[in-house]
Amino acid sequence: MNPISRWIYWNMNYHVEHHMFPMVPYHALGRLHEAIKHDLPPASGSIFAAYREVLSAIWKQRRDITYFHRKKLPPTARPYREEFHEPEVATLGVDSGRGRNRCQ
Repeated sequence: MNPISRWIYWNMNYHVEHHMFPMVPYHALGRLHEAIKHDLPPASGSIFAAYREVLSAIWKQRRDITYFHRKKLPPTARPYREEFHEPEVATLGVDSGRGRNRCQ
């Protein structure tokens, strides 16, 4: 992402890193990304590509509330908890009959 878009977007091209390490300050997310990028899925090529991905997932979830977009991890990645990457766990707590999360 180009520097102007990155600034307008508040460095959200490092969104995953921000959620993995919430105490890392905004200005250090780029360095954090360099340190852990071998374990992350590839980033969207642009803001428009990211929105296209999100809107596509929302559209599919209108028909199937258990749908989720799964980004492919690189072969070198070591997920924190492997079971979180299984479809059964990802939809746990979803009541497909009423369209609500049972945890509410």
